[in-house]
Amino acid sequence: MPNRAIDPRPNASEADGAPTAVVLGGGTNGLSAVRSLARAGLRAVVVVDAKYDMAATSRYAKRFIVPTFEGEEFVEELRRLREAMP
Repeated sequence: MPNRAIDPRPNASEADGAPTAVVLGGGTNGLSAVRSLARAGLRAVVVVDAKYDMAATSRYAKRFIVPTFEGEEFVEELRRLREAMP
């Protein structure tokens, strides 16, 4: 399989009017999702519970840190994210 660099059209994190996808969780699976979204020309917001998650540090994603992925606190954080999105 050839090694292809990701070249989103235009830069997914800065694309005007591009839809934004929310990726819950990071790690290798989250990074794979972010890269696939960027390849498709979409912006990604990665919701993680750690500052230095590999998916959240991708140049193709914006990071949104939550304290937990459980309960009402998580739901409130997702609502806060929605209010901050364009």
